[in-house]
Amino acid sequence: MVTISVLHESIAAYVKDEKKHFELLVGTTDLVRFEKSIEMDSPQVLLLDVSLLGDDPVAKVRELERKAMPETTVLIYSFAKRDVINALRGEKRQVMRGPLKMQDLRTALINLIVRDMTSKPLPAKHAVVPETPPPPVFFTTEQLTRLQEIKSVVDCECPNHVSDIIISLKAFEDYSKQCESKNDADVKMHEFLWRASGHSRALMEHALKELCRFEGIDLNDPNPVAPSARNGLGAPPATPAR
Repeated sequence: MVTISVLHESIAAYVKDEKKHFELLVGTTDLVRFEKSIEMDSPQVLLLDVSLLGDDPVAKVRELERKAMPETTVLIYSFAKRDVINALRGEKRQVMRGPLKMQDLRTALINLIVRDMTSKPLPAKHAVVPETPPPPVFFTTEQLTRLQEIKSVVDCECPNHVSDIIISLKAFEDYSKQCESKNDADVKMHEFLWRASGHSRALMEHALKELCRFEGIDLNDPNPVAPSARNGLGAPPATPAR
């Protein structure tokens, strides 16, 4: 769930009831208590009533963000000077006029909610992607490159296309393993993508092995040719009748 600390008179109660997506760390109108809490809890989201931030809300928001290091700050106001509202806006902030409905809050934080939902592993009995690391690579790059170019008399380019798919999956497998991660959630997602693409690659490698066996393609031949290219059939040529 998305962790959220609330400095607001009424919204905390709504957030507390929204147990599907949010975990309320603190809900109060006491600024001192709120500051102590966020230093300990490090919430993902700060939800702040601008009217409770004192005489200099802009400076106070910066101070609270330094203490909590949130991913997003949601600022709620009823009435405020335009200059103050403009000064409160920022890259990781959302300034919204109250009263705020829960649907509005869910919409404002949809990116965090979706990321949280997609980062949760499925139960083992329903898991589509195995939790184990992908099997080792079977085909060499040289073999796949040769299979991309193999010719067939019949209108079938399956070895070419399957080789293309494996090369693409291997490239994304390597990319996912090396991709930069900003936080623990990113690490989990990239690890999931690495396993998904790696196991997909292994499955397609198995399919290509079966295809080569069916076509009679010798992978050790530097210039492999499908039997269909030699005799128009998907099997070795028959012995001529005598």
